[in-house]
Amino acid sequence: MYSLYETIETLCKIKGINISTMCKESGASRGSLTDLKMGRKQQLSTETLSKISAYFGVSVDYLLGQEAFRYDPTSALLRLRELLGSDYQLRVITNITCVCKELPNGYILVVDCHKLSEDNFCDATIEVWNYAFQPFVKKSVFCRANIEILKSQLLGLENEYKNKPKLENKKEKASSLNEKKPEDITFDDFSYALLDESKELTEENKDKLLEMAKFFKQQQDKEKSKD
Repeated sequence: MYSLYETIETLCKIKGINISTMCKESGASRGSLTDLKMGRKQQLSTETLSKISAYFGVSVDYLLGQEAFRYDPTSALLRLRELLGSDYQLRVITNITCVCKELPNGYILVVDCHKLSEDNFCDATIEVWNYAFQPFVKKSVFCRANIEILKSQLLGLENEYKNKPKLENKKEKASSLNEKKPEDITFDDFSYALLDESKELTEENKDKLLEMAKFFKQQQDKEKSKD
């Protein structure tokens, strides 16, 4: 597992810049990064971490190594995120690192970039996702065009979905969960409920449901580590 400094250094190398340039463009403290590299400090401030994560479009958890096994940042993804703007972030959707934008009502615009040329010609799949109920993928569009057309397609999908009612799961919860308070629900309870829900699903949707279960367990593990 990479150290915090090594993770940041690797992101800089992928992006084709050095640490000094990243600090200048993001507003992060160069001195703090130097202290981190030399071992004079073991952690960065919340403010510095936030600036670096916002600059690259990755989560703070990724920088801290808590999601490193899931992420696969590439130069194309970092460049695409920069072209699309700070509203978009690098996130993992069904084990694939994508550039995503979360809408206030629960929908997620997902860009799975297959190729991005030097002249910004993009080969990508655009999807609208939700995690409230199945099917998780609400719409899928293939785009093979320059970045401006990709932006136009994303804007069209955003306008189509941003004013829809906020997503809520209408399904009844499994009986094993109905009798418990949220703070009492364990991963085992949740996994059995998911198993019951998944009996009639396709293999693809079972994989997506499993991703939700993994996320739930990660959140529980984080809470336990704070105790």
